[in-house]
Amino acid sequence: MMSIERQRHKKSRSSARQSTSGKFSARSAPADIPGLTFESACASLRTRPRNALQRLKVKTLTDILAVTARDVLRLEQVGDSTWKDIVELKRRITRHANAPRETPEQIRQIIALWKERPATPAALEQLPLFCNRARNDVSPDQLHETYLPKLSLRRLPLPARASKLFERLRMVSLGYLLFTRATALLEHRDFGKVTLGQVREVIKAAILEKGRLKGEGVDFTSLSGMTKSFVRSVVTNRRHAEMLLKQLGFTGGDVPAYTEIADTQVV
Repeated sequence: MMSIERQRHKKSRSSARQSTSGKFSARSAPADIPGLTFESACASLRTRPRNALQRLKVKTLTDILAVTARDVLRLEQVGDSTWKDIVELKRRITRHANAPRETPEQIRQIIALWKERPATPAALEQLPLFCNRARNDVSPDQLHETYLPKLSLRRLPLPARASKLFERLRMVSLGYLLFTRATALLEHRDFGKVTLGQVREVIKAAILEKGRLKGEGVDFTSLSGMTKSFVRSVVTNRRHAEMLLKQLGFTGGDVPAYTEIADTQVV
């Protein structure tokens, strides 16, 4: 007689197959999707779902969409969590295939923005590091100076994992990093989504907020400038630095008096 635990496990697998069957097919997307490759689609997969696809000899995007719950769950040491990861991968592929494509005129307008106008949040989000689309019609050296394309990556307060990866890849300037697709970085073991998010935040702060870079001195022109620049140069974690400045009262427009600062601190 089948034990209660085995019955529950079999029931959960059956429900997983029923809840996800019929939602995808090989016709959901072509084998060659512009801006998406098999390697980039699978870059963020965990080890077990990646190994499961390898064991099923899945090699193309169409093969991924054709995989069923029965194919996956019949493999040894593969459970529902692995199947759920593959289902999410299939959803991402389908969304990418159905996403509206940029027209040649739109691409020309975006490139003109990068070359001729100062950096903006919208224009920054169109770069490969942020939108994960290849841009072959413009080189990093052609970016507007406000994108800091020639800035050395060593001057940015990047996470340790990111700095080590960029040194290993011999990537030295911010311009070339901006034109590197996110999925290409995620293919490396020590570079995950959290690190990618941290790198993006550092770059946004440097370009859009004119954040202080490594090696820059303290601004002695005013009390506010001196305090902000000193805290940001000493506290490497930007979030912690902003929290400290907020606690000191230097985030608003009015500069607090010394007595006001003393009143807010425990001496």
